[in-house]
Amino acid sequence: MSSFSTPRLKKAIKVALDMGLPVAGYEVLADGGIRVLTVQEKQDQADAALDAWARSQRG
Repeated sequence: MSSFSTPRLKKAIKVALDMGLPVAGYEVLADGGIRVLTVQEKQDQADAALDAWARSQRG
């Protein structure tokens, strides 16, 4: 099991930025892992939420 640490978070974000990915945020997982969110992931999540809402409106 990994444990969260600020240096690990900074390294994960730096790696994403070095790869040219636009970082939109991060999540600290229950097991202490880190998930770096890119702009595209945020857009995909927003699109999925909008699609779910639209489906719920159609009945």
